[in-house]
Amino acid sequence: MNSGNFLTSWSFDPYVTVLIGASTLAFYTGKNILSKQFSDKSNENNFVKAKQGLFLAGIVTLVVATMSPVNHFSHIYLWMRIFQTLLVIAYGPSLVVMSAPWDYLRVGFGRFLRPSSSTELGHESKPNPLWRFLSTPLVSFLVYNVTMLLWLIPSSISFVERYPLANEAMHITEIFAGLLLWVHLVDSPPFRSRVAPLIKRVVPTYFTVVISWVFAMVLGFANAPFYHVYITSMNSLSPMADQEIASAILFIIVAGPFVYAGVNNTRRWMASENEYRQKPVADNEDSSSLKKTEQIQKKKRKIPGLT
Repeated sequence: MNSGNFLTSWSFDPYVTVLIGASTLAFYTGKNILSKQFSDKSNENNFVKAKQGLFLAGIVTLVVATMSPVNHFSHIYLWMRIFQTLLVIAYGPSLVVMSAPWDYLRVGFGRFLRPSSSTELGHESKPNPLWRFLSTPLVSFLVYNVTMLLWLIPSSISFVERYPLANEAMHITEIFAGLLLWVHLVDSPPFRSRVAPLIKRVVPTYFTVVISWVFAMVLGFANAPFYHVYITSMNSLSPMADQEIASAILFIIVAGPFVYAGVNNTRRWMASENEYRQKPVADNEDSSSLKKTEQIQKKKRKIPGLT
């Protein structure tokens, strides 16, 4: 496979294009409908602009990862494959989830699929049992890490190189796995967080990064190349050099969005704890009952596991 010209190595992924295009169209349709319901235009406009910027940044990240020369060179260099995977499963979904586009998407898709359905912001439907299972924090954590590692093992990459349709399946499953995990790591209303208190979010954040680091160290300290498909490709790097660069890319770049999530959640948790401690005591509150309340709160504020 010839590397070709970087500026002309754009590809077309029909399935990802439909997914991203339909979501973008629904986002702006819902935005236009709900913007008419805002009473405070000045404050809401700033809020909408922030959501719109994050959503577009996530969409652009996914487009660049799946249809730009990044996708083209991922078939030639292993380190580019790792970089593409991180963009698709971590960076793009994290930006989309932080934009909290769900009300816009619900109203936008509802306008196309059910024109007579309600467009009120407070309208809620019953949760789907499959969604409740997949959105369980532990299940989301496992789905994310299994999906990422499954598509990076040598046999899976060889399979993707033999069957082009598998490349589209890889991208779509990685996007959904990323969305499943990130709805638990950052606030994304109207989804109610199932990982509370905020400090508890550090647990899946930490272990997700550690799992990626372990895989990166396996690649970096290997004595022989694992990926035979990159040995036979038109690769200007030696197989071991390509694998070592891929290890460094995975080790360094994977931490980006997770460091933000960990620091932000820890900072907010500490601020809430300080606010609780500084709360003034009522004059008529008995000191003994206050001590009992503090003891109960200390027990509740233990750092829980991933549940």
